[in-house]
Amino acid sequence: MNGARSVLVVDDEASLRLLARLNLEAHGFRVREAASGEEAIEILESYEPDVLLLDIRMPGVDGWAVLEWLESNQRLPASRIIVLSAHATGHALDRARRKGLRYIKKPFRINELVDAVTKAAA
Repeated sequence: MNGARSVLVVDDEASLRLLARLNLEAHGFRVREAASGEEAIEILESYEPDVLLLDIRMPGVDGWAVLEWLESNQRLPASRIIVLSAHATGHALDRARRKGLRYIKKPFRINELVDAVTKAAA
């Protein structure tokens, strides 16, 4: 799969990571996974995916903290980041929009996820 676009899926739910990985790989993406914000930062220190699919609510280092790390280290433009959350409150949506981020509410439709990742990778 030379030239395949890469995606880092960050979520503390193993079943969601698996669902995302299988469906994105079926559409030609190379997928890496991280089970926590800490693991995501560790991976992002030496790896730059084409798209970051990031859960916001995770124990320990949450998605907002990962976003702050990305900003402070000037990594990944907002156009290549998609945030996920089951708790799509007005505050969280507003915060994501102010940062210029795409936002997908869980549970999501597979085609919604694949379409958003495809657009972000373009």
